[in-house]
Formats: sequence, structure tokens, C-alpha cells
Amino acid sequence: MWNSVNVDGTLTYSFVESVAASWPFYLVRFIGGAIYLLGMLLMAYNTYKTIMAPTASLKAVGQTA
Repeated sequence: MWNSVNVDGTLTYSFVESVAASWPFYLVRFIGGAIYLLGMLLMAYNTYKTIMAPTASLKAVGQTA
């Protein structure tokens, strides 16, 4: 579709037709971006909860033999 040309060298399909034909690729890109954004939000939440944790819970545990 992208390289389709008429005999006179003009493009066979218009820009609007090519965009309409590629909507599944935009959907996949949107899903991937949403997963990436969700991962970044999860990282921010994890960082926030780590910073706000009580200091007693962050002490090293002694090793017993």
C-alpha cells in the first residue's frame, strides 16, 4: 500500500486511506505505551512507599548462628 503507484507515477492510495488501513498498528502501539506508563507509575508508587516507610522497618536484621 505504501509503495503502490499508478502508471503515471502518482500514489494509488490517498493519505487518509493509508491512515485508515494502519489503525491496528496504532492500537498495538497504544497498548504498549499504556503498559509502559503503568510500569512507570508502579515504580513511582514503590519509590514513594519506600521513602515513607517507618525507619524501624528498614533496620538490618541481625544474623544468629
